Amino acid sequence: MKILYLITSTRGHGQGGHAMSLKTISETMVAIGDVCILCIGVLPLAIFRQSNVKTEYIFYNGKKTINVIRDILHKINEVKPDIIHSFDTRALFFARIAALRYRLPLVHTKAGGPNPTRWYPFAKTLICFSKENYDYFRAQPKFRKTALHLIPNRAVEPPEDPARVAEVRALAKGAPVLMRIARIGNTYAESFRQTIRLSNELTNRGARHALVLVGVVEDQPVLEELKKMAQGLEVHFLTDSHFTLNAAELVPAADLVVGTGRSIQEAASKGKVLLTPLAGSAMPVLVNKENVEALMVTNFSPRNVLIDYSEQQTIAMIAELTNDSLKRKEYSHFSKKFFIDHFDIRSALPRYEAIYRVASFSMGCWIGDLLHGLITTVRAFDYDRRQRDTTS
Repeated sequence: MKILYLITSTRGHGQGGHAMSLKTISETMVAIGDVCILCIGVLPLAIFRQSNVKTEYIFYNGKKTINVIRDILHKINEVKPDIIHSFDTRALFFARIAALRYRLPLVHTKAGGPNPTRWYPFAKTLICFSKENYDYFRAQPKFRKTALHLIPNRAVEPPEDPARVAEVRALAKGAPVLMRIARIGNTYAESFRQTIRLSNELTNRGARHALVLVGVVEDQPVLEELKKMAQGLEVHFLTDSHFTLNAAELVPAADLVVGTGRSIQEAASKGKVLLTPLAGSAMPVLVNKENVEALMVTNFSPRNVLIDYSEQQTIAMIAELTNDSLKRKEYSHFSKKFFIDHFDIRSALPRYEAIYRVASFSMGCWIGDLLHGLITTVRAFDYDRRQRDTTS
């Protein structure tokens, strides 16, 4: 079986969790077939450079779309896949054209994020990472004939980079490390704010720790705001590619991790204390046996909501875990088991193989989705090009 994965990249898209999820999934699928990744966009994705999966790249910045489509079709004809699997809606536009041209089965993944507010392209086979998205599509008439699948599993225990881990530990000077890894921009700005507020509260309670914030800078004003907000704290902003590339390899340096989506899964695989943002709250919440099912619904995202929640009680528990290494060791049993039961991609391998085996070619919603896909894709890349021109 030959599987071709499609993903797009722009300045602010294609460098986050869904790209890392594709890397993990594609590397796992090597066990059942011949796998290739095709990246389309303004730059090849750096995280695929260290992958054992063959990766192709086609440049596209919103111009000469017809020529780019021809290049994509030519590349797909070279690969001759049995199935195409797209990982974002822009990639789905190109994948739909290729599937139509070569009459290939098409699978699409909605890789987390909020539910669509307006249009979302049809896919005959649709995989969702979160129950929130799964329930949404199941209720939409447009998707009543779609084969819907809920597969949150998309992570493996990340490897450790001992040298970089030692660098982070040295920065902490023996103190427990509170870590947040995410792109530094508007999307995750509030989760960074919540993490900084928590660090300030822990400091006021005498819970010694080092705050380590890691991420690619997408928005310089957001970074400056966070630095100003964190003044007076023992904080380290790690924004250089030395730390941000394959940043999950830094997780072993942490004791407590504020995570969303796959980042919390990777932290769980290492047995770390798990924290996640909470909508309407000043600080993140501690993930535990009582609230984990509710937080899974929204994919451990900034949209997390808890009905019965005491912020002061949560902070007290987090402070206790920060101060007590034995308590953290006890907690690690919960987080490791949680990862194995719900998020290890290896346990989902049979499900992916079954989906690929039964997926078939479909003409469903071609015209409307093709036109809408063309307009939104060209606009997105054109906007990104103009933004790059402005900042360069």
